[in-house]
Amino acid sequence: MLTARTVLKKGNTFIPIEEWKGAIEDPEYVEGAIILTLNGKIILDESLWDDVNWFWPYIANGLPDILEGKDFQTGLPDQPITFSVKHLNDNWLLLHVFSKDRELVKVKIKKNDYLSEMARGAIDFISRIEEIAPGSVSSIDHYMELLSDVANKSQNGSFG
Repeated sequence: MLTARTVLKKGNTFIPIEEWKGAIEDPEYVEGAIILTLNGKIILDESLWDDVNWFWPYIANGLPDILEGKDFQTGLPDQPITFSVKHLNDNWLLLHVFSKDRELVKVKIKKNDYLSEMARGAIDFISRIEEIAPGSVSSIDHYMELLSDVANKSQNGSFG
């Protein structure tokens, strides 16, 4: 089972977004990380912190492609790290996170688990960040509609 959650960076500390108190210092650049856990094992952690209010939308934009059977790749906003999702077959994906000289993550994930959990994680992030840093993610309505559509189709097994 895949789980996705967001932590925000305050100094050298990472705080779960749902526990964040107060304002965000710079709503244009929200420091944080997406924590991914697969079957209880952390596969992405705080070491890949970046501009999380851009990283979540990057991932969200790729979910419809994955739903339709296309592969997806993006970079982290401010780091030379690639986040890649490739189809192994109709039901399995390969999540590959790497840089030019480092292999960071290479794991198989069920397609349905990836789509539903990443859509849920992005919805949670966007909903919460809009409360604590309004305007830090542009096109909120677009993303919420896109993510809800992906979540519904992945729950119903409606792959392209």
